[in-house]
Amino acid sequence: MSKNEAPVIAEPAEKKQTAYTKRQIVNSEKFSKHRDLLNALLKDDKSYTEGDVKKILDDYLKGKVK
Repeated sequence: MSKNEAPVIAEPAEKKQTAYTKRQIVNSEKFSKHRDLLNALLKDDKSYTEGDVKKILDDYLKGKVK
């Protein structure tokens, strides 16, 4: 590689996000502020990634009042 060439940075492989059960999320310290809301919004038989939970919370909290 010469001085004028920028180093090639390898793109990281797709990150595998860990999925958690409703019980794990509701009992987590990270989402403790929204524990009751998540208990109502999440389904017992489904797994969620951290991104899923954030999106569900965000969508609900920004929803319109009927």
